[in-house]
Amino acid sequence: MKRFIMAVMVIVSLDVSAKEYESCNDSRYIDYVNKRLDFYSSLTEEEIARAYESLEDPQEGLDERSAEALFLYQIVTPAAQHRDKNYALAYIERYEADALQSNAQRFANTILNRKPNLAIHTSKTARAWLAYRDGDIEGAKALLLESVDIGSSPVLSSFGPDLSLVRTLYNRHDEDAFVLAYLEKTKSFWHSGKSKYLPLWEKMIANNCLIQFQFYDTTSTEGFDWRQ
Repeated sequence: MKRFIMAVMVIVSLDVSAKEYESCNDSRYIDYVNKRLDFYSSLTEEEIARAYESLEDPQEGLDERSAEALFLYQIVTPAAQHRDKNYALAYIERYEADALQSNAQRFANTILNRKPNLAIHTSKTARAWLAYRDGDIEGAKALLLESVDIGSSPVLSSFGPDLSLVRTLYNRHDEDAFVLAYLEKTKSFWHSGKSKYLPLWEKMIANNCLIQFQFYDTTSTEGFDWRQ
């Protein structure tokens, strides 16, 4: 609980003066977003810890198999981001075997097999992170596009895809064209909830803005004088 409160305090403190920014080139805006990007990166270890906590103390109503399925879903992408490659790969392969293979009867009735598109998206995104960490940016991009070449699911339709690596490729590697192509593909399944941010992100890319790919992009750009 303490970590959660501290995280909320950081979010609020970083966003308190968001409306004061004038443009993408405003030095205050650039400093603000760079701090936010560092903050997002720092959350990965907490995500891994929460995954283990969910396994050790499962949600009420989850049986052992479903709790394990949820644990694998929660851990594969953060592990691929910051843990040893072999450690991460072991979890990815286990996740794929349990959640994706049609003959994996052990998980036939779990929460993940009822959401195959979400499982495919998560697996491909985790493998994209491993490719990126190996220096294979083109391979990572190909896997990310595969991760959104899917049908819909309740989670993806509302909350959208995992944009953690997209955020890195855009802000640290200037992959504007790729990110636009990726966002365009998400429109086939992302129809509600956070999909309302897509037009703003496309405008921000056109204006060469740093982007968080989060709700805070709406508040931090309210005072912008858009040039296009």
